[in-house]
Amino acid sequence: MKNQMDTNMMIASTATNFGLQMLNNSRINKQEKNALAREKMNRQMDALQEVFSCCERVAVEFINCLNTAEQEKTKREMIANWKEVSLEKIAAQKQFLMQYLDNTFEERKENFSHFFNALDKGIESGNIEIVNAALNGIVDLAKTSPLKAEVSQVLAALDNEHNMTEFKF
Repeated sequence: MKNQMDTNMMIASTATNFGLQMLNNSRINKQEKNALAREKMNRQMDALQEVFSCCERVAVEFINCLNTAEQEKTKREMIANWKEVSLEKIAAQKQFLMQYLDNTFEERKENFSHFFNALDKGIESGNIEIVNAALNGIVDLAKTSPLKAEVSQVLAALDNEHNMTEFKF
């Protein structure tokens, strides 16, 4: 019986050791499983953080895109306004220049007309001095250009809108 008891004790001791070992293994397995689960959860959290970070970068770039589009729209509007102002200025300058040329050449035409009338009267009356003075006036007037003397004044008037209204022809 003693043998039986020793055997039973040995079996009980082995079973206890085996049970403890199983319990320890179970605890280790649970700890390993928990560690693996934490590691997996951390990887998933890192992946989610990367997704959120990516979404944030996309949102920032989208906002930058909207801001750039608004800035470019503003630039296009400014260019369109500048174009309109420039076209209006060019039209005003054209009108001023045409009026200047009309007035200048009208005056020149009148001067030629006066000289030719004087020439005709001098020829009709036989007065050589009148003929000579009329011919000299015609030649002198033909030698000069009405634009040559006043070009700098006309250009200055074209550059300044206030001068265009005050310019005397």
